[in-house]
Amino acid sequence: MACITVLIAVRPAKCTLRIIVNAEHTRTELKFSKDERLLAGVRGAVEHVANRHAVAVEERVDLGVAAEQACRAALVQLDETDSLCDVIIDDYEDRVEVSVESPRQPKPAKISSLLGSLAAVPLEEREAEMKKRVDRVDRDTSNGRERVVLVKYFHKRPTPS
Repeated sequence: MACITVLIAVRPAKCTLRIIVNAEHTRTELKFSKDERLLAGVRGAVEHVANRHAVAVEERVDLGVAAEQACRAALVQLDETDSLCDVIIDDYEDRVEVSVESPRQPKPAKISSLLGSLAAVPLEEREAEMKKRVDRVDRDTSNGRERVVLVKYFHKRPTPS
C-alpha cells in the first residue's frame, strides 16, 4: 500500500487582531467560629494575596491588620452556638476586597475578656481606624447579618466621586 501526501493550495491564515486577556479574578472563602486563634490565618491569607501583587510591605501589613480588626469585631457578634463568620477575599487585577460577614446580634450575651475591650470601643472609632489602613470601608446590615467590605487598591487610587 502506498501513501501520497498532497500539499494544500491555500495560504496560511494570519491573525492581526490580538485580544489581551486580563488576569483572572480569584476568590478565597474562609469560615470560622468564635476562636481568636483563627484570626492569624485570616491575616496571613489577606497578606499573601497582597504579596502576589507586589504590594509594599507597609500597605500589605495595613490591609492584614484592618482585616483582622474587622474579624475581631465580627467575633463579638458571634454567639456560642454554631454561628460562623464568613470572610471572602476577592482578588482583582487592581485591588483586593475583603468581605467580613457575621450574624448581627442585638446584644452579645457572653464576651470573653480579650474581646470585651473591643466591644467597649465605639463603632465609629473602629471604622475610622480601619479607614486609615485601607482605601475604602463599606458597611451593610440586612437580613440579620452585618457585612464589612474593605477595599485596597494596588496601582492607582480611585477618583473621588
